[in-house]
Amino acid sequence: MLTNIQIPTRAHVTPDTDLADLRAIKAAWIQAARDLDYPTLAWNVARNLGKRVFWVGYQGWLFVSGDVTLFGLEDKGPFSLPRNSFVTRRSVSAYVAKGGDHKSYPNPADNRIVNSHQVMYWTWLLYEDDTPEEDADRTNKYLFIPGQWMNAVLRAQADAEAAIKVSAQKKLESDRQNLLAELLLGVDV
Repeated sequence: MLTNIQIPTRAHVTPDTDLADLRAIKAAWIQAARDLDYPTLAWNVARNLGKRVFWVGYQGWLFVSGDVTLFGLEDKGPFSLPRNSFVTRRSVSAYVAKGGDHKSYPNPADNRIVNSHQVMYWTWLLYEDDTPEEDADRTNKYLFIPGQWMNAVLRAQADAEAAIKVSAQKKLESDRQNLLAELLLGVDV
């Protein structure tokens, strides 16, 4: 069994690696992704730079850079009595295109997802106070396979951060305009 290895490389995964070692490697990769905040970074890139798409009844965002595809979903969930808040579930997946011939589908999201290898899956719950929390019911499904694909995400990071700032400024101005209207600015009362 592997011991004293901080972050195993893909070279540690071989056809004869036993199940306990494979589980330890997967757990180490997931923890490394968590520590580096890669899931949040991938979400920000997908959500702020991706194209809005519809897929399997959901509305999401599809970000494509070369052979790398990020797919982000956000859906409103039920009311949480313990948190006294509605729940929003966010998820982000990353895919790397397979080589060779591909099946063709009318939906661009299907084309990118079906003809690719999944290298990341992460999901969290968000409450009305914007407190993120990992989705405990789905942590066993988390996936993160390190590789060169992450470079496409890292290259897009600055553009995503700039888009987030612009979006925040637009929301602030919209809120300001709405409050001016509510306060009846320019109206004799």
